[in-house]
Amino acid sequence: MYNRQSYKSYEKTYDLLEKNKKLELEYPIREIRGLFYLISKHIQENANLPKIERLTAVIDLYCNMHNEPTSCIYDTKMDIYNDKYKLIGCSSKKQDESYEIKCTNYNDISFIDLSNSPQITYSLEGIKYLILSAYNTLYPGILIDMSERGNQYIDIITKVSMNLNNSTNENPKMFVDNNLFIFNSDGFIIEIFWEFYHSPKLYLF
Repeated sequence: MYNRQSYKSYEKTYDLLEKNKKLELEYPIREIRGLFYLISKHIQENANLPKIERLTAVIDLYCNMHNEPTSCIYDTKMDIYNDKYKLIGCSSKKQDESYEIKCTNYNDISFIDLSNSPQITYSLEGIKYLILSAYNTLYPGILIDMSERGNQYIDIITKVSMNLNNSTNENPKMFVDNNLFIFNSDGFIIEIFWEFYHSPKLYLF
């Protein structure tokens, strides 16, 4: 997705970003962090997990920008760990208006259905809009103009890694390069990668 040399240069790239754009980007990223923290706590409570330390997630947001309103398929995979082991893995899928959220508890190899958890579904919905907001901040107007340019579909893949015991956002570092954005701050890393398509890739709308 990106090379190591580019990643090492994100501190320099951060300094080149406009000050206002830095502040605009920090808001949705911090909100994403907060929502994933809430999700982790709800999962911990529902699965009766012991102390949790870390969360990783991959979000695949695939949207048809030609439709009015915009229609998106939204897949999320999350894993929650203690200091050594993965405790639980969850996957969610949204198509149309419904969420399906299934988890596997590795403590007792049990399965949990959280599809009816409003706290988690609302948080996932918020994360979707915050990802689109971050993209709009990076490239204002591009999503609106996509169909005019012949690119009707966008696939936005977001990777998150966070320390659940550290909620500070001091001295964030950012990297932007064509179709990649990276934010790194005190145990929280988010990578957003996107591609455009003229026609549907694997999904049907």
